[in-house]
Amino acid sequence: MLAFGDSVTLGVGASVPERGWARRVAAARGESLVNGAVSGTQVAEMADAVYRIAVSRIAEDSPPPDRLWLAGYNDMRFWGCSPSGLASFGGSLAALLTYLALPPEGRVCAQSPVVALSGTWMTTPVYGGVVGRYSNQQGASLGAIVTGSTVYVGLTALTGVDAGGDAAIVVDGAEVIIAHCSGLPALGTGRPYAPLLVRVDGLAPGPHHIAVVVRSATGNVYVDWLGGNGDSALGAIVWLGDCLAMTPEWYGTFAPYAAGSSEAVRRFRIVTRAVVARLRGDGLAIRAVNVGDAFDLVRVADGVHPNDVGHAQIASAFLAAMAGG
Repeated sequence: MLAFGDSVTLGVGASVPERGWARRVAAARGESLVNGAVSGTQVAEMADAVYRIAVSRIAEDSPPPDRLWLAGYNDMRFWGCSPSGLASFGGSLAALLTYLALPPEGRVCAQSPVVALSGTWMTTPVYGGVVGRYSNQQGASLGAIVTGSTVYVGLTALTGVDAGGDAAIVVDGAEVIIAHCSGLPALGTGRPYAPLLVRVDGLAPGPHHIAVVVRSATGNVYVDWLGGNGDSALGAIVWLGDCLAMTPEWYGTFAPYAAGSSEAVRRFRIVTRAVVARLRGDGLAIRAVNVGDAFDLVRVADGVHPNDVGHAQIASAFLAAMAGG
């Protein structure tokens, strides 16, 4: 079993590590746990763990291990009700959920030898340097054949206006959309980049050639992976818990993560559930876990992390969802 998230998923606040929610879930299911959570991270920053772990042998086991993710807590605390923050969160969440849910047969990393390259492309150093390529050469292209009625392109975009380049997404020789690899809001840690997803649906089932073509004269275009939903039945199940709430008196503390509110929690849950619904409609095995209704804000004195009771409540919500299939 693989877990992703922030300090809550690491088990911070529990009296001992074994009482953290992810460890409780794995123990109850009789499975081992590889915990890729990192304290203080927003969803976009989970790309490091998602891409590194999901390209490793651990994630290629058959059948593939379930993935657990409690997402959005630090994003909510940092961005509050910011429309650009909510949009960036949704784009990064969609990219990483799709990658986690697709089987190895359904995705092609940009560094794969089966990818056809035209022009100059270099290895992207971020995410451990294990997935992506980038180019700033106008007209350079990167492409591969994937299968499905919906196809995906995982990109990385930079924060700031005009920081990155523009690319055409071409499916079976027809240009379908221009993707902009710039313009995202900065993360709380100051990281200047985040993953995003381009999704093209309504295609005939079967193989399709996807190409990413650099259109801009300046700025880098970062391509991480290409994929399709044709083999989605072979993929892992991703169990995604929605954004936790805080007791009201703590929302304005712990700058720069001090923009949260009950309204922000509501909006992040809406975005999370919309992303899950859209990807489930593609046939991906992503399941929403309604942690918010099960969690009654029992917390430790720091105002941020659940205590043993809170971790048990989160684990119970995941286990109930998993029992229901």
